Amino acid sequence: MLKASRIVLLAVFCAVAALTSAFAQPGASQADSPPAGQTQPERCKVGIFVVDLHEVDIQKKIFGSSFWLWSLCGNDKRNPLKTIEFVNANSTNAALDATLPRGDQFWSSRKIGGSFRNDFDVRNFPFDRHELTITMEEGVDDTREFQYEGDVAKSGVDPRVKLPGWRVTGFKLSQAERDYNTTFGDPSLPGNASAQYGRLVAEVHIARDSFTSFFKMAAVVYVAATLALLSFLFYLDAPSSFGSRISFLGGSLFATVINMRVSSAELGSNVGMTLIDMIHLTSLTLIITATILTIVADRRLGSNRAGDTVLRDQVRRFDLHNMIICGSVFIVANIVLISHAAIIG
Repeated sequence: MLKASRIVLLAVFCAVAALTSAFAQPGASQADSPPAGQTQPERCKVGIFVVDLHEVDIQKKIFGSSFWLWSLCGNDKRNPLKTIEFVNANSTNAALDATLPRGDQFWSSRKIGGSFRNDFDVRNFPFDRHELTITMEEGVDDTREFQYEGDVAKSGVDPRVKLPGWRVTGFKLSQAERDYNTTFGDPSLPGNASAQYGRLVAEVHIARDSFTSFFKMAAVVYVAATLALLSFLFYLDAPSSFGSRISFLGGSLFATVINMRVSSAELGSNVGMTLIDMIHLTSLTLIITATILTIVADRRLGSNRAGDTVLRDQVRRFDLHNMIICGSVFIVANIVLISHAAIIG
């Protein structure tokens, strides 16, 4: 009797295990494979090797580049290099097309040259760093039919690339998908669907290697600030001294404002305040402060310029004291601004 019970229990256990397997397997298979009637998208490995960079124009927000593209596909019917679109290109040209069999695969290559749009954040100029981006997208088949596979290991930048005023600091190739809120009229997609196309994004990281432009822009600012500080040495002993001192400050103010406009136009920045803008603002603040203190000193003297020696000495000490304080604050403010920009880049 005990033996029969064991046989029954074993049979029940086997039946439960079989039912569990029967219910679990379809679900797992369904998750791992595409829906019925839908095939896996075709994939090709695509890579890029940058051999030239030139004409980085911050103001026009463009750069030029030449590079090799290649693809590795399982058949000769698919050639993604012929259907690729450069999303951020102003103009491109292609040359030296080739397609050759390599074992059971087909290798295609093409050389591309062109001009590309790019956003440049120059808020930390001259310590700014940028990513020169080349965005590539499949122009015919959506992700249901075809997807890129980035050849990350073989892609990169030629170490011999020279870009005047800049140094290349890195490279990155990443895959992405672009969703479009439309079907582009494709009848195979539902009316409320969105089309998806494969993308490859190549980024060349660069950092500024020359500070010549910064020195040219900042030199005028620092000269104007120095003149504003020297104006405190124009003692207000005579009635004409006040006018001379105000004229001195007015010239410094005019030079700073003009240089600020020229610098902003050269950098072409319309996103936030740049480091060079902040330096100009510290100079403007210094000049305005010096003007206010000049008026205060003149009011203290009043009509006793020639007669009251003690008052004249007090006003002179007042001017020297203000010159030291204003100069110290200006220097510290510039050190803080430049250090912060250099750290965060």
